[in-house]
Amino acid sequence: SGILFEKIKTVERYLKELEEIRRNINKAKMLVQEENDNEKLINLSQSLKPVRDRIVSIINEAGDERVKKIGTQLINEIDEIGEKIKIKLGLV
Repeated sequence: SGILFEKIKTVERYLKELEEIRRNINKAKMLVQEENDNEKLINLSQSLKPVRDRIVSIINEAGDERVKKIGTQLINEIDEIGEKIKIKLGLV
């Protein structure tokens, strides 16, 4: 039962981390809508990749369906932000 408890605690930690990432993604969405400075948009775009990579790691490490579902949603949101940035920069 100790191992199961540790697994639950670990999954809860991952879910909390994903929630923090979700808050940051929501801030990034607002920033993309409001920002017209190309340099800031490029910096934001570059900052998305390590976050996306971290989410992939969390999904793989957790091995939990809830984590996978939330993580996949967040990855999709990050990809959408990236596309919006490309459009704003005239790259699409």
